[in-house]
This record gives sequence, C-alpha cells and structure tokens, in this order.
Amino acid sequence: MKRILFHEFTHALVNSITPRCPVWINEGLAEYFSEDEEYLKLGAQLGQLIPLRYLEGGFPSGDVRLVALAYLESFTAVSDLIEKHGLFRVKECLEALGKGESLSGAFRSIFGVTYEEFASKWGRD
Repeated sequence: MKRILFHEFTHALVNSITPRCPVWINEGLAEYFSEDEEYLKLGAQLGQLIPLRYLEGGFPSGDVRLVALAYLESFTAVSDLIEKHGLFRVKECLEALGKGESLSGAFRSIFGVTYEEFASKWGRD
C-alpha cells in the first residue's frame, strides 16, 4: 500500500506543476519515489529498448511485458537525470514545461542538451 501511495502522490505533485509532462517522466518519477535500488540495477542493465519518444504520450497496452519494460525504462531514465543533474533540476524542467516551454527547450535550458540529444544517447552507451 505504501508503494502505491508514494506512486500516486508523485503523480499528483507532477500534475500540480504541469499537465504537459511526458508520460515517461511522470511515470519515471512515480516509480523513482516508490521503488528500490534493485529496480534501478535491473533497468541500468537493460538500457533503452523502447525509444523514449514512443513513451511521451502513453505506454504500450496489451502486452504486460512491454508495459513493465516501459515503467522500468522510464524509472531508469529519470533516475539517470536525477543522478547527473539533481532532483531540483528535474523539478525546474517540469516548471518550464508548465510555463509552456517545449520539451526540447526545457531540456536544453535545464540539462544543457536538447531532448532529442538526450533521448538518442540515453541508455545506449
């Protein structure tokens, strides 16, 4: 129950900052605050199997394995952003999106790379 509460509360916080959050960031943050270190290790081993651009508007449906992979990949990508830039910068990115900035522009101004650059490199090195 605690895991579910942390997960759903995180969605509420993200949605209070911006309704324009890509699904992979929203779900990645929710998983980040409700999972453990073993989950992160597993995700780091997998890398990016589903391109992040396919997880911007929603997750796959039907195949339980693909859905689980989408959650794990989102968690790992968000964890990478937090590890490299800090949670405060991720929050700044959400705020920029909430003010109408494009995803690419928000990434460039907050993380120093465009979203396209991040998405093409993350999990592939």
